[in-house]
Amino acid sequence: MKVSVKLLNFLLLGVLIISCSKQEQATEPPTQEGITEKESNIEIRDIKPVILDLPQTVKTKLKGKVEDKVYIYFDSLNIIVFIDEWDVKANIKLMAESFAELTKFPEFEASAKFWTIQIQPPYEQQRPEVMVFSTIPEQANEYVRSGDLKRLLRSSSYMNLNDRILEPEERIALLE
Repeated sequence: MKVSVKLLNFLLLGVLIISCSKQEQATEPPTQEGITEKESNIEIRDIKPVILDLPQTVKTKLKGKVEDKVYIYFDSLNIIVFIDEWDVKANIKLMAESFAELTKFPEFEASAKFWTIQIQPPYEQQRPEVMVFSTIPEQANEYVRSGDLKRLLRSSSYMNLNDRILEPEERIALLE
């Protein structure tokens, strides 16, 4: 009888070890249709940009190398300009004039609520200068009406010079 109890214990231990070591089958993740409102409030969709041709008049105002097409993601227009000659005051003016020129094209205002222009030297020059100027279409339209660059600089959303965010009064000081 001792042999059969030992055998029974051995068999039970074997079954226990096998059942513990058995891997669970991975369940399939639910499909989008299978997710209920209570399970997730996340909307899953493709990110598709609005693609517009950059008008020649804007490219001319920017005076540098710029792409022919612009991609607007999440209501934000970003234009990168590669420019050989670095002059902060001139860069501010050409970006402001480029914003003013964009107001002539309704598709830009309709597609983007936030406009940004970044100016930097070409990559091969390996220079650290970079200037980023952001505004909204309403501010650019006000600049067109008033012609007041200082007002645009005060009201604009963002300006960064060489990785330093500038306050409105610092932006205006760059014009002097």
